[in-house]
Amino acid sequence: LKFESETRAVEASGDERTVDIPVNRSGDLDEAVTCTFRTESMSAVAGYDYEAVEGALEFGPGESKKVLSLTIFGRPAWRHEATFLLILEEVEGRATFDPTDDGGAGRAILTVKLAPSPDHASDRSMRKMLDRVISIYGMRRGFEDWKEQLVSWVYVNGSQEEQKEASASDWFFHIIGLPWKVVSALLPPTSFCGGWVAFCSSLLAIAMLTAIVSDLAELLGCVVGVPDIVTAISLVALGTSMPDLFAS
Repeated sequence: LKFESETRAVEASGDERTVDIPVNRSGDLDEAVTCTFRTESMSAVAGYDYEAVEGALEFGPGESKKVLSLTIFGRPAWRHEATFLLILEEVEGRATFDPTDDGGAGRAILTVKLAPSPDHASDRSMRKMLDRVISIYGMRRGFEDWKEQLVSWVYVNGSQEEQKEASASDWFFHIIGLPWKVVSALLPPTSFCGGWVAFCSSLLAIAMLTAIVSDLAELLGCVVGVPDIVTAISLVALGTSMPDLFAS
């Protein structure tokens, strides 16, 4: 199984359009073959630049070609060039992927490039320059994800629908973990700047929590008359090592 090429350029258009992507099968065609397909964002943003899709692609006996349809949304003049991936994987049946193509023997990858319109290729507007640096669509998607993240901590099991079916134990653990859920919800999602904002914010939050735990352990040791070295190798070490133990 393979795509006709490893890249596909799609010229910008102000209107929504559908792009057909052929998938070819060669060799023994006597049996049915199935594989899964999905899209994966790179610099393009699902929901703004294109419609994310996933599913199964089935070749019947004797079929050598199938077509996948991708929906590309209308792009404004200021939108910079963006890319996303269309991936085939998890093949079932007497078929393999071409090991010389992008993705190797485990899967087939097509890089879809959403190019700006030639009429606006030389555009040097401030909005286009800003989009080149931070991705305006990526920021919008990030704030949408952040809003959902802030709302989800309010409900038991993350949503209003799940909360209706929550048990007493779900409510108990939700209330116990609510302070930690609030702290986690305040951290930005990975949608911003390829996850770097979330990474740096998480490191800062871990440092702050470590400082708080250290101060609390020192205060407890002062109250009960335990030396700092003892609290360090007992309470602090236990508080940092046990979560790692359970996580692993």
